[in-house]
Amino acid sequence: MNSADARLIFMSITLNAAVFQAAFFSCFLYLFVNLQAQDNSIMKTAIKFFFALIIANTMVACDMQNAQPFPIKGEALNDSIQGVFFDAHFGDTKQDVIKHFKEHGLEVQSYVSTDDKVHFTSKTGGYFSFGGFTWEMLRVGFDNGRLNYISFYNASKDKASALQSYEGVAEAIAKKYKVADVEATDTTVYACKMGYSAEPNRIVNVACYRYETISRDIMIAVDLTYSDNSYKSVSDEL
Repeated sequence: MNSADARLIFMSITLNAAVFQAAFFSCFLYLFVNLQAQDNSIMKTAIKFFFALIIANTMVACDMQNAQPFPIKGEALNDSIQGVFFDAHFGDTKQDVIKHFKEHGLEVQSYVSTDDKVHFTSKTGGYFSFGGFTWEMLRVGFDNGRLNYISFYNASKDKASALQSYEGVAEAIAKKYKVADVEATDTTVYACKMGYSAEPNRIVNVACYRYETISRDIMIAVDLTYSDNSYKSVSDEL
């Protein structure tokens, strides 16, 4: 497998995992808002439910190691891709990331966070701003204890408005980076653009896709993700 194939397989895994994890986080927001006033037994049940989802998320990620790469159209190689977000840098420790984000009005949602995935929302419970757009939620990931990806999310029940939002974000990203359309074979993915850089090895992608909540509502997500492979674990296998 050459480096280009490896990049495309990683893109495939990133996008499909984002669909699952957006649904996962949406479930959390629903329960968090609706169960705060309930008794502890209900909250404990909710927490157990999310531990089950975390395990399922891990299984999905493992299964996706055999995913086929999405074909990508056009030239999408950039000299560099952004690596600083709310004063946090790729490669920072979780403690430093949480500190920087807190200074920018974001707080950890511990009910759905794990050692290597931490979810944030605005302290005010509303939207927060990044890149000239407003966002509902944010997730960061760590590998070897170092920040290696960050995802911004919005969700809507209206496909037309979600696609309009996607086009706005995609247009802004395309003005800053060379990106290319990704032909997603998954019918839940409506649109996706990606770009990458070689040194450092980073990817930026914006996607629009649908998912189902625990209440069986169909939601449309808009997702902006930056990732850095410099901090991925190195296998000791031949």
